[in-house]
Parts: sequence; C-alpha cells; structure tokens
Amino acid sequence: MMTQVRWDVIVCLLVLVGAGACTDEMSHAPMGRGAALHDSIDADYEQLQRAYASADTLPRDVRQMRGAMEAMHGQMRQHRRRMGRGGRHGRGMHGEGGMHGEDGMHDRAQRRGRGGRRDSARMWEWHQQMQAFHAQMAQMHAARGAAEMAERHRQLERRHRSMMGALPSEAGEEENDEVGPSTAVRVNGADLYTQHCATCHGPQGEGSGPFPPLAGSAWVTGEEETAIRILLNGLQGPVEVQGRSYRNVMPAFGRRLTDAEIAELLSYLRTSWGNDAEAVDPAEVREVRTEHSGRAQPWTASELRENE
Repeated sequence: MMTQVRWDVIVCLLVLVGAGACTDEMSHAPMGRGAALHDSIDADYEQLQRAYASADTLPRDVRQMRGAMEAMHGQMRQHRRRMGRGGRHGRGMHGEGGMHGEDGMHDRAQRRGRGGRRDSARMWEWHQQMQAFHAQMAQMHAARGAAEMAERHRQLERRHRSMMGALPSEAGEEENDEVGPSTAVRVNGADLYTQHCATCHGPQGEGSGPFPPLAGSAWVTGEEETAIRILLNGLQGPVEVQGRSYRNVMPAFGRRLTDAEIAELLSYLRTSWGNDAEAVDPAEVREVRTEHSGRAQPWTASELRENE
C-alpha cells in the first residue's frame, strides 16, 4: 500500500504542475466543441501521468488498472497513425496522431462514407471505455483516502462523457457491417485477443489482479448469446468468476469490431486454454446486435442471468 506521505507528495506535484487543473469542464471554453474538450483531456491526462510517475510504488490493483488504461491509449494512438490524421499542433492522442481531429473527422466521414462513420464510432466507444476506467480508478483512490487523485479521475470521466456527446450523432449508433474484416488483411481470433484483451486478461486468459480470468469462465463458455452481448455492449460489475467477485467495467467492442470479428474473437476464447465450447457464427452476432441495437449501457450480471 502507498503511504499517506507519498500521496501528499503526489498532491503537491499536481498543484505545482497544473494549478487549477481540478476545475470542472466549464472552465475550459468553448467546451461545446470537440477540439476544446480534447485539449482539456490531453492536458489533464498528461498531468495525471506525471503524478503517477512521481510515485515510487503503487498498490498492485492501481498499477494494473493504470497499465490497462495506458494500453488502451496506445491502441488509439496506433489507430490514429493508421488513419494518418494529424492534429492542428501536430501532436497525437496524448502524444501522437492528433487529439484535435474529431471536428474534422465528421467532415472527412461525410466524404469517406462508411469508413469515416466507423472511425467516429470507434472514437465514441473509446471515450465510453475511458470514462468507465476513470470512474473505476476514482473509486479505488477514494477507498484509499487519496481524494485528490480520485477527483482528477472523476474530472477525466466527465471530460470523456462530454466528448461522447460532442461527437457526430451517428457515432453512438451500432455499426452493422455486412462485409466484415478486410479480406486483404484477415485478422484471426488470436490476433484480435492480443490486440484487445490480453493486456487485462493475460496472454493465456489467466486473468490479472482486478481483471477476471477467461480460461475456465462460464461467462465465456456458456450461452453464446450471453458472450456476444458482453462483447457488443460490455459488462459492469459486480460479477462472479470462479468463486471470486470482480467489480470492474468490461468495455464494449460493438462499434470497433464487425460481426465477423466478434465471432472470430469469441470462437477463439471459447476454444482456447482448455475451454471447450462451440464456435460462434457471424450471423448469431448480427442477430443479437440487431435485437439490442438501442442499448448503449454495459450489461450487468443480473440482467444477463435473467435472459439465459
């Protein structure tokens, strides 16, 4: 456990490097535009990372959650680089690729059609994911009496929620892609797992600290529809896996992954590490996606159990 003295050092550092940074989003004007929101997210996140870097030690669960968030930021940086979108200042998402590209993204989406819409949808889902992670981190810090760190995460949670509202309206809609993954670059389930899941759940599905195992998990090998729902919309705790309770938020992937990709990923999960369940067909994913197309919130374990 980190000592109170160490948290005091972090608080002092935060004051020195970002006086006034803990004000609400209304202090960043004009907050109605995506670029201004991204400026505030970028600045606050960098200051938060400096605060974490100043600590010699962190509680294990905080360290693991922070690592997962860093991995998600890295994935989005890679996506922005692939799309070749630089920001006004030539900087990226917390370092590369352009934090200011969301306003221009809508115009490019109109010109590029479906591909541009999927880019905006991925951004919407990424902000939703980061909102959930910052909320969880705020709870973890608050439980340890680290009020300043908890508030900084709450502030970033609000920023990401506001950014979801600032994106084009169609970004929050489900993306029903008939085509599926590109035939030129076929991504298999193992690759998808490495890219999207291994950071939290371990390279062999063994789980990691606050993140539950997928190997031997009934949530993975049980009803296909339940597993599909979780990947499409996410899952928020509490949830019990192998006799242990977890309270983190499993992010949604319905806007980032096509029906075929979700089927590939789930088929890999259900047949790896000793799991022995049937593969999933893209048509099943499409059916579940269509049935719950109006849902934007993660599922709860009780909701999923009620529908089994």
